[in-house]
Amino acid sequence: MTRLPPEHRGVGLVFQNYALYPHLTVLQNILFPLQNLKGKDKLSKEKEFLGVCISGHLLDDYVEVIDAKCTAKSIDFIVDEEFEECAVSDKQFYTVAGVVENVRVQTTKRGDNMAFVTIEDMYGTLEIVVFPREYSNYRSILEKNSKLLIRGNASLSDRGNNLIASDIYTLEAIRQDIEAESKELWVCFEDEEEFNAKEQTFLNILGRYSGRTVVMVMLRNPRSFKRMAQKYRVVASEELLLALGDFKGEENVVVRPVSKK
Repeated sequence: MTRLPPEHRGVGLVFQNYALYPHLTVLQNILFPLQNLKGKDKLSKEKEFLGVCISGHLLDDYVEVIDAKCTAKSIDFIVDEEFEECAVSDKQFYTVAGVVENVRVQTTKRGDNMAFVTIEDMYGTLEIVVFPREYSNYRSILEKNSKLLIRGNASLSDRGNNLIASDIYTLEAIRQDIEAESKELWVCFEDEEEFNAKEQTFLNILGRYSGRTVVMVMLRNPRSFKRMAQKYRVVASEELLLALGDFKGEENVVVRPVSKK
């Protein structure tokens, strides 16, 4: 017997005879309230109630981003018993991604906060060491269930293998960057004279929507193209398109996929 309150015990018990719906199994009874949930909400609740996701994985929406950006998985940090080594090398730079399972904040001897973050990808879990400087920079996104992409150096030792973080981003931010870089914003001017006359107003509009999408200028007479400097990359939002439409006319503004060379 234990004097620990039921809600603090590490074990639970559901009597099938007293189930809400006796014709369902225990698992089906537990999952019943989740039937009307969809997508991320359902996966989050499954993780909360059961400790695992039954109908998918919290990273399913980011598979393409992970495949494009990541160079290692959690399983790569596990030592192969036969060869007594793992797929990653000590002190080498890697990019990983996962869902935050746990954040343990610790105070250093200097009084600064750092964190040990456990992430879960589709293969297992991995510990991320976040030293004080990085913790100060990224603490706002180091929350349970955050979906992160982390870059850093592998640290392999007898005490365990982990990744020492240098840069941390949300997977959603990375996905938006990829989408922004996959398209171009084109604005058409009649000729060089018109462009020169309207250039400052044009640049002022672009400056209000700084982002990742390349801006291209086309001159009709003579037909030529100009790629705007990187500092004039934009977020190709509806608001920007409306502003440029008012400035140059909707027929002279278009967003198109980046042409494959």
